[in-house]
Amino acid sequence: MSRASASYIIDGGEPGAARLAVLGRTLAASSESFLKRTGLRPGVRVLDVGCGSGELTGWMADLVGPAEVVGVDVDLTVLSIARERWADHPGAPRFVLADASSSIPAALGRFDVVYARFLLSHQTDPLGVLRNLRDLCLPGGIVAVEDVDITAMFCDPPSAAYDRSTELYCQAAVGRGADPRLGPRLAGLFHAAGLEQIEAGAVHPSFRAGEGKLMAALTLRSIRAAVLAGDLIDEDAFDDILDEVERLTDDPTTVLGLPRIHQVLGRAAA
Repeated sequence: MSRASASYIIDGGEPGAARLAVLGRTLAASSESFLKRTGLRPGVRVLDVGCGSGELTGWMADLVGPAEVVGVDVDLTVLSIARERWADHPGAPRFVLADASSSIPAALGRFDVVYARFLLSHQTDPLGVLRNLRDLCLPGGIVAVEDVDITAMFCDPPSAAYDRSTELYCQAAVGRGADPRLGPRLAGLFHAAGLEQIEAGAVHPSFRAGEGKLMAALTLRSIRAAVLAGDLIDEDAFDDILDEVERLTDDPTTVLGLPRIHQVLGRAAA
């Protein structure tokens, strides 16, 4: 994910890495099930674009070894965490500093599978970035993308504060040229990028308890600076909303729905 980009509203660095670790554990099962549909197996070379702290990158390396898996990101802090985490692992992924919104080094070569999770919705030109991903594929290779529709978040029983937190995320992202509602458009972007044999689906995680229920508050806390910089709300009002979302997180009778995640894959022309 392009944390150096002006369009990216979520804090990076060590707090961002801690949030990504929770996110990775929360969504591991659904992302792994989706990625298995790409045909991951020994010998398949994989690129993980916006790899963050490398949770899925390492999992893919275990599946495809001895083939190489490369993870790229623009946040040096999370890349350092990923490198340290996998340094002593047999067949460890290679982690490279690069930005998918501009260019990824040609020296990395091309790949059988190119994967990105929660990347395109942070870009000002998601179609252009998707075309970059397509061009990184070998002929007949697969591009696999997961991305969100933030507006699908929900709280049951309903909560005005939770709804307002979703609005603030959307307003901050749109104000920087990103598209937090990109998920439903993803299959259409694949078609516009010239990808073939497109498959599309979606999952909608929600939680009454457990670590996944932390994600809404973690994300809201991580966009505080961007929301305040956009003059969308004053500090006290923001903190009141955050306090209420954290209270909902701790309430065992409340269900919190995260963004709906659209999962799309397509094949590059042979």
